Amino acid sequence: MSNETGSSGSDPKDGNERLRQTAEDARAAAGGRYGEAKRKAGETAGQVRRRAEAEAERGKNRGAGEIHNWASALERAAGELGRDTAQGRAVHAVAEQVDDLARSIENQSVGDMVGKLAAFGRRNPAVLAGGAVLAGFALSRFATARPESEFDHEEDRR
Repeated sequence: MSNETGSSGSDPKDGNERLRQTAEDARAAAGGRYGEAKRKAGETAGQVRRRAEAEAERGKNRGAGEIHNWASALERAAGELGRDTAQGRAVHAVAEQVDDLARSIENQSVGDMVGKLAAFGRRNPAVLAGGAVLAGFALSRFATARPESEFDHEEDRR
């Protein structure tokens, strides 16, 4: 009995080579899939970012429009007080400042505004933290407020 491995294909070197080749093929296929998944994830993240930026821009513009409305209301109040009175002049000056704020908001991108807020926060952390606390308090009060209903007065009737 001769131990010839060439004709039967059971040479350990051939098996190791096939195993190595299979591993390389699997690695290449996985790498290709990983690259494709990474590319698709990047595309999706870009789409989400663009949508978020567009929504933030719409919100910014709505907010600026509301601030313009406040400035207009202040201007009307100044007119009713009379521009020749101290109160009328003071309200008119406030109205101009409020309108300037609205124009400033309109003329900046959301990213610029966030960057300025971050820089302000680094320079004035206590003021930023205090403002965040006040905003949180106001939001919680708003969220927990409920309109008065007829059931609220039921106990008063007893």
